[in-house]
Amino acid sequence: MEHFKSFWNVFDVIPPLLIIITAVLGEFLYTHGSEPDLYINFRNTSWAVIALMLCLKLFYFLRIFRNTGYFISMLVFVVMDARWFFMLYFLIHVAFFFSFAILTEG
Repeated sequence: MEHFKSFWNVFDVIPPLLIIITAVLGEFLYTHGSEPDLYINFRNTSWAVIALMLCLKLFYFLRIFRNTGYFISMLVFVVMDARWFFMLYFLIHVAFFFSFAILTEG
């Protein structure tokens, strides 16, 4: 269980699970006569999430090399230090989104 407590190990478990879920649910949507657009949107969204997670897994493996390990560690520390800024930045964007959504709907 100690293996699963690390953040980076999530990328070892989630992509294979998402591939299996995508295959099973995609086959279910395809065979039970759902709209083709629903099936295609589900498949493409799942593949995008899986591809992102696999790229992050590759990013993690680049830490073991001497030339790239310093840069990846530095990037992780910078992002962790800037998390409060990113949270506030996201909240500002959400506030503008809601205000423009209210304006365009009315």
